Amino acid sequence: MKRRKRGIRRMFAGVMAVLMALSAVNVSGWGVMNAKAEETTTRKVPQTLSIVDESQQFISIIMNGELQNDGDSGNANTLYEGTNWHYDSAKNQLVLQNASVQHITVEDGDLTVLLSGENTVSGNITSYSSNGEHTLELKSDNSGSLTVGTRIGDGTISDGSGKKMNLKITDATVHAPEISCKGSLKIENSHVIVSSGDSANYAIDTGCDISITNSYVEAKIGKGEYVISSENGLIVSNSQIMACNSGGYEDQVIDGGSFSDAVVTKQYGNNVTKSVVYGTASLIEKLTIPNNGTIVFMQGASITNQELLAVEDGAKILVNGYMIEGIEASGDTHTHNKDGDITYTWKDDKEHIKNVACKDCPIGYVTKETETHSIGENGFCACNNVYQPADLTTDKYDMDGNDSKDEVYEISNAGQLYWFAGLVNGTLSGVTQNTSANAVLTKDIVVNKNVLKSDGTLNDGTFKEWTPIATSASPYTGIFEGQNHTISGLYFKQEASFVGLFSVNSGKIANVGILDSYFYGQPEGTEKDIF
Repeated sequence: MKRRKRGIRRMFAGVMAVLMALSAVNVSGWGVMNAKAEETTTRKVPQTLSIVDESQQFISIIMNGELQNDGDSGNANTLYEGTNWHYDSAKNQLVLQNASVQHITVEDGDLTVLLSGENTVSGNITSYSSNGEHTLELKSDNSGSLTVGTRIGDGTISDGSGKKMNLKITDATVHAPEISCKGSLKIENSHVIVSSGDSANYAIDTGCDISITNSYVEAKIGKGEYVISSENGLIVSNSQIMACNSGGYEDQVIDGGSFSDAVVTKQYGNNVTKSVVYGTASLIEKLTIPNNGTIVFMQGASITNQELLAVEDGAKILVNGYMIEGIEASGDTHTHNKDGDITYTWKDDKEHIKNVACKDCPIGYVTKETETHSIGENGFCACNNVYQPADLTTDKYDMDGNDSKDEVYEISNAGQLYWFAGLVNGTLSGVTQNTSANAVLTKDIVVNKNVLKSDGTLNDGTFKEWTPIATSASPYTGIFEGQNHTISGLYFKQEASFVGLFSVNSGKIANVGILDSYFYGQPEGTEKDIF
């Protein structure tokens, strides 16, 4: 597709912009300073810098390379001050601080526009060069933004002599209907939104190259034209791009490009959406792939923060991506499976959610299935939040030696031990707390395996955590008889004053051994590991 010749249109626009600015001039009574605006060794101060403020007053800040007098005798001779803005010739900076103006024009020189707070230019920011290559930079103090009503544009008339204005956007949030320059465009650490109507021929266009780094760029145009176009190529790294037009084909959205660690989304034709992931990419804004859309992961590509990615049912997922004729992205179809890791989420007293991960899935897809709680061999439900109740006996044990049988809970596995702790602590749903409950161990119990290394220090890994029986507010007053059995693999690591199998005991605990266990707390205000 041949690119449209735009020189005549831009020449006309540039001439009109000059005429509009001149029609607003009223310099009667203004003085001109004799001091020439300072120049640095690397940046050339503009020959002309002007603002049309919100009251339509034309203000000449620099004329013929000389800083004008702002009429305020209290200002330094390097400063020109307006309403919520000022120009500092020593730094060659136009500082906008919650400013609102109509137009900014800079000619034949470099300029940094420093943004602080929320700023508005209701018309154009226009730059020109008749004497070489210069750069206009829009830069934030990390909290500044700029909204432009019409265009950020370069009015330079190209004649092959190297005259051009570069544009650089750094650390800033910028909104504009169009961005164009004859030179290079660099966007770094920024958030740029460009939304053009159907009268525009592009959203972002340059005469040289475009470089986008660590930024989010969203560009839209209301017709089937290139959204982002450059004469010398587009380079995108560590960024997220959203480019949309209202017609055309995939190859008419972005004019070429080199991409690394980036996500590039194109929307074209009849609302067709295709996102392509390059390298190890991180989303900056939430991305939704609609049910008729496609996401392509190039070879080895991934998204690090998948919580910002939503893929609707019906969307196509392609992996091992490749480019067709360097234009259209395609790949192998990925089908979700149930071969990945399984986790569980508590739902209520009766059910839990079984989460089955899709193995090798580029979007981290998880199938969710509702299941009824069921107790496994060690007394736990698969969700690890439901325990097998201990067995209550009334005719087997005389715990206090008074020749009568007592109510006693038999504990034979880890789940029943956790249930008994919940009974004493009052944490079981629908079960009344009983701090005087009696219990006996009928088997050796293992909660976690290999909690400690051979030297007795804590092993690596993740362990099911134990909550000690009883509290300082509700001490244990029953009888716990271990019958010479052992409990292994208890793990507790919290800021607590009382740690162990039991926390606070006013009853009787006998004939039970604790093995391969780790307790961390702060007994009597001092940190201590207990093994």
